[in-house]
Amino acid sequence: MDPIKLDTTFYHKLLLKKFNLLLNIAQLAGFLPFPAYVLRQDVERLHFRTLVLTCLNLTFAVLIFLTSFVCYLAMYIYYPDLMYKENLPAVLQIMYHVENWLRVVMVLIALVGPRLSGRYFRETIDTLVHIMKLFDRAIKIESILTAISVITNRLLLLYGLHALIITVTVWISTEHPVSTLLNVSYLAPYVTIALYILLYRALLASIAGIVGCLNDNLREITIQDRIDPRRTYGKHTTISYIMLQEGKERETPHLDVATIVRLSTMHMALKRLARAANKHFGVLMLIIVLSTFIQINMLLLELYHNISHPVMPEYCLWVLFLHAIVHFTFFFVIATSNHAIQQENERTMLLLHEFKCSWSSEQNMTIEHFISQISNLHDVHQACGMLNLDMKLISNAVAAITSIMVVLIQFSDTGL
Repeated sequence: MDPIKLDTTFYHKLLLKKFNLLLNIAQLAGFLPFPAYVLRQDVERLHFRTLVLTCLNLTFAVLIFLTSFVCYLAMYIYYPDLMYKENLPAVLQIMYHVENWLRVVMVLIALVGPRLSGRYFRETIDTLVHIMKLFDRAIKIESILTAISVITNRLLLLYGLHALIITVTVWISTEHPVSTLLNVSYLAPYVTIALYILLYRALLASIAGIVGCLNDNLREITIQDRIDPRRTYGKHTTISYIMLQEGKERETPHLDVATIVRLSTMHMALKRLARAANKHFGVLMLIIVLSTFIQINMLLLELYHNISHPVMPEYCLWVLFLHAIVHFTFFFVIATSNHAIQQENERTMLLLHEFKCSWSSEQNMTIEHFISQISNLHDVHQACGMLNLDMKLISNAVAAITSIMVVLIQFSDTGL
């Protein structure tokens, strides 16, 4: 352990320090309320300045939703050809309508959700900070969080540049007011998806990183256990084995057992935290996945038509392709965030099976209980119990996009 026992304030500040940029952008965009517990904004709620900032934060969130909603309505009324293609089959028109209104609902849920879930965010942060305090290896935890924050900031830069490219392309290729309506209706859902995906990743990746630290500690115990002189590899008769084991159990210190129990408690708390995160973000993740899935299909279909019957300039085709690739990264970020936790759980199981011995019944019982706890906690990586959010998400998405694209191309080519 570190020489100095650090308190919860240190670890809360550490989380804030590593994800400060992402959290502040989310709050400025209205997706986190003011004051926010995660940002340590423990201010006097009746203070005039606090009331003003709270009202501004709420007003900005309402304006984002209303502006996005009004732009969609205006395009449906005045520019319906931008929202759906009248000459396409009914199945394609339905997909256009579903995609458009899913975006509106998604923005609404993303803005309202955090304002109704203050208790969840407070309990999540407190649990995470408490586990880091119990583990008490600040240098190791800081290095893990630093690596996560670096990748998160790079993804934030990528999504920001992509939004800028799309905005500029729309302004160049279309005229006002169409360009303004398209950009506003596009940016609000896109920023919603990008910020929530990154917040979701930051939480699950932090959980996976801390579980990895626990596994490193468990591995150290495993290595010590291998070279323990009390392990006997010779053969014994039944009576001699029982006598030998009884003697060794009396000599066995409880350090390993106590440490394993401690690691087990923290590990299961982190698994429950991951399950609670997928449950809390489940509805929004379902909408994001469905909306992104439809968006990718529509983009690839437009690419197909513009390649076979050129209408757009060539640079627009490349932008459409980039748009589809970036949207597919949303699947990848969601899946890898959950897969990292699954990998650490598998590593834990391997270490526990390797650690299981025959010379301490108390230790064996502790390990078996640990294994059963990990094995019996189900639906950790599912959204509302309906959709797997692990690496199966990517394979399922690729298979579904491929098969649906074939059907959509046949529909669009035949005009049925």
